[in-house]
Amino acid sequence: MYKNIAKEQENCSKIFKALGHPVRFYLVEKILKNKICVCALANELDMSVPSISKHFSVLKNTGIVEEEREGNNIYYRIKSNCITDLLSSIRKVNNCINK
Repeated sequence: MYKNIAKEQENCSKIFKALGHPVRFYLVEKILKNKICVCALANELDMSVPSISKHFSVLKNTGIVEEEREGNNIYYRIKSNCITDLLSSIRKVNNCINK
């Protein structure tokens, strides 16, 4: 990476990159309160299960979500409640700059 960029900045930018795709941002908002099965989200978004799973893989690798298997179904949930604060802050910034 760049010479004076700290590991913390690098990690933070990975979080923003993971949330930078509209589908992933939607998925994170959708599972804020309850875990949800990938199959239900695929139907809701009219996307394939593998496509939704790929988006969740990016979020999981960043540490934003974690998965839980129940039988043949995979459910995702937010790994830490601090993600709620981050999304709230992003919405506030959006409202400020898009008045």
